[in-house]
Amino acid sequence: MPVKRRNPKKRRSDFPPWQIAMLEHGTLPDELAQDANEFELLGWQCPDRHQKRDIRRIWRACEAFILPSWIKTYPGTRPHGWWLFNAPEPCRLRLGGVGTPADEVLCIKQVYHLGLPTVWLTPFLAAYYRGTACDIHGQPVPCTVADPQFPGVAPDPADPPQYESQASFLDRHGLLTTAERKRLSVADFEPATIQPPER
Repeated sequence: MPVKRRNPKKRRSDFPPWQIAMLEHGTLPDELAQDANEFELLGWQCPDRHQKRDIRRIWRACEAFILPSWIKTYPGTRPHGWWLFNAPEPCRLRLGGVGTPADEVLCIKQVYHLGLPTVWLTPFLAAYYRGTACDIHGQPVPCTVADPQFPGVAPDPADPPQYESQASFLDRHGLLTTAERKRLSVADFEPATIQPPER
């Protein structure tokens, strides 16, 4: 009876290092940035539906060697690819602080990095949609959709938005391994603070 041959397991070396770095961190170190052409990198940073399907395929081929190594090195956290394709929720639980993710009040799609929103209202945008924004000369900036009751606010540096830590997210979903949990400290469960750009 013929034996069905299995495809050999893919290894880290089967993939370009820049793709592995993107799946691990979501960003590239300078020494790997030149390895990806500009259009490929843009496709990974802002993927459309087809590009995201291709990235998912690469993650599925790589997660078996990325994930155990990551958990061993960074217990209580997960790599970028896991957050994109394996996380039970796209966003960690918000615990408090002042500031509005832009997608909650504007018609835009939110982007998350490691379970945290990355697109926030800025002081200018909040003022613009409230009808109180001024240009660099102090002149009012007209806004045809201005609403004095616009509910969004920019993050307050004195009370910035806070979210649960990665470890708390994993614990809440029962995803921490026993060995991993033993390596964590109280600090790993402290809330994560968001510091969006000021402008």
